[in-house]
Amino acid sequence: RRTSLCQAIYRNKDLLETVFRAIDKDNSGVISMQEFTDVCTSLGHHDGTKLDEKQIMDLASSIDLDKNGVIDFNEFLEAFRIVDIADHSDEEN
Repeated sequence: RRTSLCQAIYRNKDLLETVFRAIDKDNSGVISMQEFTDVCTSLGHHDGTKLDEKQIMDLASSIDLDKNGVIDFNEFLEAFRIVDIADHSDEEN
């Protein structure tokens, strides 16, 4: 049986928290839009997938569920869960 991404996320919650803290450069407990932009830009340089600033801000905005301008840890985890749900619905169609 295939392990769902959702199960894997919660099993590896400590690892995701480490990733979250690495992105949260100022240790404020949230990821600012600038921190999110910086990490997306940096990742794009390493893997050749370049997103423009509007694409990055659209992605950040979709993760910022309460629209307060920052991404908290629960929103960060939720973003992975939403991707898992979308992947499962694609498999069913």
